[in-house]
Amino acid sequence: MRNKLLYLSLVCLIIASCEGEPISWESTHNLVNFNANIEGVTIRASNDTWHKNDEIGVFMKDVNKPLAGTTFNHNAKYINNTGNNSFTPATEDDALYFPSDDKSVDFIAYYPYREVINDFKYPIDVSSQVNLPDIDFMYSNNAKDINKEKGEVGLSFTHQLCKIVIKIRGYGSNNLSDLSVMITNVGTKAMFDLNTGTLQPATVFEDVELTVNKEGLIEAILLPEEDISQKELWLIFDGDESKAYKYSLGSEINITSFQKSTLYTYNISINEDDMAQSVQGSITDWLEGPVVDVVAEQTEQTPPSIKGSKSSPYSIAEAQINQGKKDVWIYGYIVGSFTGNSVKSFTSDASTAKHSVIAVSDTKHDVNTDAILPVELPSGKVRGALNILNNPSNVGRKVKIKGNLEKYYSAPGLKSPKDFTFSI
Repeated sequence: MRNKLLYLSLVCLIIASCEGEPISWESTHNLVNFNANIEGVTIRASNDTWHKNDEIGVFMKDVNKPLAGTTFNHNAKYINNTGNNSFTPATEDDALYFPSDDKSVDFIAYYPYREVINDFKYPIDVSSQVNLPDIDFMYSNNAKDINKEKGEVGLSFTHQLCKIVIKIRGYGSNNLSDLSVMITNVGTKAMFDLNTGTLQPATVFEDVELTVNKEGLIEAILLPEEDISQKELWLIFDGDESKAYKYSLGSEINITSFQKSTLYTYNISINEDDMAQSVQGSITDWLEGPVVDVVAEQTEQTPPSIKGSKSSPYSIAEAQINQGKKDVWIYGYIVGSFTGNSVKSFTSDASTAKHSVIAVSDTKHDVNTDAILPVELPSGKVRGALNILNNPSNVGRKVKIKGNLEKYYSAPGLKSPKDFTFSI
């Protein structure tokens, strides 16, 4: 285990007001100082360090009393302003002070901070795996019966979810850029009771797409589950010739559940003959676990639909509400371009169009500017083939384009296109 110290220092803290003048806080005599460690491997940290602007929430309560009705309950926000191990209150109102009458208190803390928490229930949602730090929920309730004479208060955070790591070792004739990964039938939504420190059963089960980085590393944060026998891992190469590989998690008797605070690692190799992959699976559990060898086979079964893949591209309406997704496919009609620098300058007249951008829509006619997606055309093959200034016959053609969904022309858009294909 590697422990990372985190100092939440409130001593002599000064926050500037909106006008730039210092705010005078109450006496620092009773201010609370925290010294906290994270148990086990740190998922949240990158290279064992916290990130600037990381936020945690802290409650101070009566000793051995529930959060509800306690004298001191306060969802105080602490923020990392420097990128090192120090956390300070986000505002003066977030500062915690020991009772002046020497009364002892308990502390409960969690990560990541959430402004609105109803009935001390923290909602957890792992359906989106785009930003893992945002869903790596941690909890601390070890600091009990503490008063102002104690000095530093020690908080011990524990990961409440589990982490899955998949390492692809060799792709055979497959292209990594075509790879999508899906895990099926996993719990995605649940409530964590901050008062009791328990994760309640999942209320929603669904297929979840995992994120693949440029090196082929796949990581996921999932809800713990006692039975994974009905879950499958799919590797789908959605290139010119679609290929799917499946591993049934229930086929390995040594791994029958996903436990909290546990890191599960699968090393997968795909053979050149595209018939099978050898898979080595190990569990690095923040306690320690077994090592297993498994085999996954290519299958002709229809894989789960992965939205944004080449075979299941986003519509333009879907692309507008899924901004932030990278390396995804969209599907729509080329309906025009622009003459200025915003979508309000839309034109369907190819002779006045810019050659560096096109407009794509779900409908071929009667185009509403609120329903079009501006698509960046950097210099090169994609621009040469798609721009309507040089290719006026492209207007009205249906096209699939792969790129990053992000703001463009002051509106939801697609940038950095990497590939495209026209529909016949």
